[in-house]
Amino acid sequence: MLKVGSTMSIFKPWHLVILMVALAGLAMSMLAWIAWHDPAINFLPRDRRAEWIVFPAAVDAHAHWFASLDTTFRSEFVLMNQPPTARLIVRGMRRVEVRV
Repeated sequence: MLKVGSTMSIFKPWHLVILMVALAGLAMSMLAWIAWHDPAINFLPRDRRAEWIVFPAAVDAHAHWFASLDTTFRSEFVLMNQPPTARLIVRGMRRVEVRV
């Protein structure tokens, strides 16, 4: 039984470490969820269907308020038979233009 004036903590040091790791994990999860769902954050997650796209310049790691980068991606393929329908899926940040 604890006395009122006791300096003993009910948490052991490893309890505090587990609590700190859990809180850090929760904070990172919340930031990831916000980045994924908030339209005000410019974030475009990876898509395995777009592995053929290679950006033509090195990534600039400095923060920018706003930057509009025009890039042209080209892809050619040959169809042996003409399909009755075709679907084009496009993903972009704020402005996308498609020319066929």
